[in-house]
Amino acid sequence: DVLLKGKVIDFNTGKPLTNASIEIHNATDNSLISSLTSDNQGNYEYNFKKSNRNLYIVSAQKEDFIYKTEKVSVPNATTQTQIVYQNFALKQPKKVGQNSASYILRNIYFDFDKSVILPVSIVELEKLEKMLKNNPNWTVEIGGHTDNKGSDMYNKQLSLKRSQAVVKYLITRGISSTRLVPKGYGEEFPIASNDDEIDGREINRRTEFKILSK
Repeated sequence: DVLLKGKVIDFNTGKPLTNASIEIHNATDNSLISSLTSDNQGNYEYNFKKSNRNLYIVSAQKEDFIYKTEKVSVPNATTQTQIVYQNFALKQPKKVGQNSASYILRNIYFDFDKSVILPVSIVELEKLEKMLKNNPNWTVEIGGHTDNKGSDMYNKQLSLKRSQAVVKYLITRGISSTRLVPKGYGEEFPIASNDDEIDGREINRRTEFKILSK
């Protein structure tokens, strides 16, 4: 057997978060493997019985906190029990508005040079949807960002179309359009060097959200 074990805590206080929602998805086909809740010490555990080596997306979510997702690689099962650890430190938004912190939606992908959301993005979008439904007073900005390939105007248009695609998805899932503000920033705010693909441009091509009001 392969055990997945972890703890969910408040990022600011270090205190355990009870009854946080934990979901495990297969990263290949987005299928839900298990839904768990953290115990009164913030701990959770899942047993991958007879697991073949695979990549999973594990998420932690709790009302009034920003959800978090991580990719977890599970090794082949052996004759001895193996343990894989994945902890979560969830943040509460301390500030809202245009100058508030932005949070990267890590697993949202589009067709090359297009605004078509790829199926692998559904798990991340569902987590965003759930967070918004758990916090019905929140209004958020969905911001699209690109690397510096292409003209500034083209990149702003592409990033806006991508953020609008995320907004459109959320609206189809029951989130009011009045709570969603799409924004395209293009190449204006890189978070890595554009001189390298893997460690630069790929990181800059991203979708973020920020909480405008709550």
